[in-house]
Amino acid sequence: MALALMFHVLGRSAGAPPNTGSDRLGPPAFAIGGLIFVLSFLDAGRLSVARRMDAHLPAWIRTDKFGSIGALLVVLGMLYFSVRITAGLLKTSVHEGSGNGTANAAR
Repeated sequence: MALALMFHVLGRSAGAPPNTGSDRLGPPAFAIGGLIFVLSFLDAGRLSVARRMDAHLPAWIRTDKFGSIGALLVVLGMLYFSVRITAGLLKTSVHEGSGNGTANAAR
């Protein structure tokens, strides 16, 4: 919800909501990665995978790999969100600071 709020604030300050190809790819990658990670964790529990073992049985490796892929998608999605939001905030602060005080003179 916080990320959606930040995207909304950035869209209002830019005059248009973020709507590039990567903007349409980031949120689904984050959500699908989260679902893959959670479902692989639940599947590992269904298979009685011990979480505190030194070595995993070969039958458990499949769920480990799916969970790793899901976690990678979550990390990449969050990295995209953080870069996009930071760049948008820096862009709006530069535009606000470039007025050389003319907005304050009108007050």
